[in-house]
Amino acid sequence: MVSLMSKSGRKPIIEPEETYATIMKWLHDDYTPVSISQSIELIGKEKVTEVVNGLLQVGLILINGVSDENGKINEARYNRLSAFILYHWDGTFTLRRSLINALCNYYNISFTLLRCSLDMLIYGLLYQCLSQSRFRKLLKDNKIKDDELKRLIVTITKFLNENPEELTHVEETSAHIFDLLDELKLNKLAPKPASVYKLLSKCGLFEPIKKPERVIARVYGKLSFNIHEHYSTLDVGRAVTEDKEIFEIPQPFLETSARDYLQELQQVLELWRVSESNLLKLTF
Repeated sequence: MVSLMSKSGRKPIIEPEETYATIMKWLHDDYTPVSISQSIELIGKEKVTEVVNGLLQVGLILINGVSDENGKINEARYNRLSAFILYHWDGTFTLRRSLINALCNYYNISFTLLRCSLDMLIYGLLYQCLSQSRFRKLLKDNKIKDDELKRLIVTITKFLNENPEELTHVEETSAHIFDLLDELKLNKLAPKPASVYKLLSKCGLFEPIKKPERVIARVYGKLSFNIHEHYSTLDVGRAVTEDKEIFEIPQPFLETSARDYLQELQQVLELWRVSESNLLKLTF
């Protein structure tokens, strides 16, 4: 048996055969049905039901958009939206995990995952738009200050104009855009989120939200403040602010944090629903 002694010579805390049980104990300690049930009651069943329905709607909008009249997936429509679908898959599961963590009173994680989901929406829309000629023209015609975003759009557009077979391929299967990004050495480019969502707004993807750039900037800024781990956004910091016990297991319910989270979740869900509905309308 391979020795698990550390370099310092200390005996390991657990043995390999104990690993699974230890992790399962953490899971049961951290994510308890009791915490979820209590949070739902304290927040209000109607409010939680509203966001759960909103999350389910995000999934149904896309499923209905790529299905035929009999409810079966239309392969051509699916392939044409495949770039966005890849981001949508991760984005919606991230939304679900964000909500679960919030209901277990892990607000730091829940806000962080919410920002991740918003990033997935923004970049999923960008790559989908890059794969379709009608959107590429709109993207290219706008003045872009972000050098990496400009290079991305100009290079892809030029390449597709010069390679009609690739143009046809990416129009029919939008996920092919990722192969092209690798081939053209554009896969390391990281356009700034603000530059991307401002450009997407000009393409009409967030209508009829009024001043969508400001709406996204506000929620993105708030979620970013959390993701950079300011002491006031840590769960311990939140507990101190809300006059609750710290170092408790399970985590204490924090009314203000839960209310703030639900507000931001509702906004992010609206951005998902509106943009994917517009994407479907403008694509088919």
